[in-house]
Amino acid sequence: MTGLVTKILKFSLVDGPGNRTVIFLQGCNMVCLNCHNPHTINRCRHCGECVSLCPNKALALHGGEGEGAKGSGQEVIHLANRCRDCDLCVASCPHNSTPKARLMDVSEVLAIIKQTSPFIAGITVSGGECTTQAEFVRELFTQVKAETNLNTFIDSNGNTDPKAWDRLMPVTDGVMLDCKAWDPDTHRLLTGSDIQAIKTSIIHLVSLDKLYEVRHLVIPGFTDDETHLRSMVAFLAATNPQIRLVLQRFRNHGVRGPLAGHPSPSQELMLRFAQVAREARLREIRIR
Repeated sequence: MTGLVTKILKFSLVDGPGNRTVIFLQGCNMVCLNCHNPHTINRCRHCGECVSLCPNKALALHGGEGEGAKGSGQEVIHLANRCRDCDLCVASCPHNSTPKARLMDVSEVLAIIKQTSPFIAGITVSGGECTTQAEFVRELFTQVKAETNLNTFIDSNGNTDPKAWDRLMPVTDGVMLDCKAWDPDTHRLLTGSDIQAIKTSIIHLVSLDKLYEVRHLVIPGFTDDETHLRSMVAFLAATNPQIRLVLQRFRNHGVRGPLAGHPSPSQELMLRFAQVAREARLREIRIR
């Protein structure tokens, strides 16, 4: 069982409870204007545009009409031993991808996890959208459960079929779910997808007692409408008032396109939104 892995971060304190190792998988089923990791959205098209830009000659073009020539059947090869992680290839990619993602089997990922297992509480699989590679995640979590004492979390956009959740939940300890917007039109504008799948995921994960938290992204001019917030927190409170809500500030780091350089919300707005959530009688509200 192999998965397309973008990056493995050995230590993180912001991707779930405690210190964690985070596995980022390549590919997403949304195209968010606010994405902080836009290079994880698509798989590499092997167009070769990035090869000549690499200052360390860590990229090579093979195949096509001839070795090193652009054409059909070509493949961009990442030479990890030469790479200095300057990410110029990522910044220059016209297709929201990266040539550095690589296929890894479960045993390879597990070996990396075990290097840090005495110092972490668990692992989190993120993306992109990791549930687009649900069977790989399921097999990885199965092996983690069999061979370590670590807990297993998923960081998801929620755009996932309930059947996929059902396959994953026996080996998953918790899900952190991002809600990009609550208003259907705004959600489609920001993500290119419908909000209903996210609502369905929230209800389904609550029914399985696997929803660790919902994160709502506050973007000035897009998701700062108090009416929409009141609708969302009423839905969450009716589903389960124990749901932990994280109000996440928009930050433009890494963002491309129309929201590059867009401002973050004020502290006053974040505190007001937290008060609205408390008025809905949600038990736990955090601001990040």
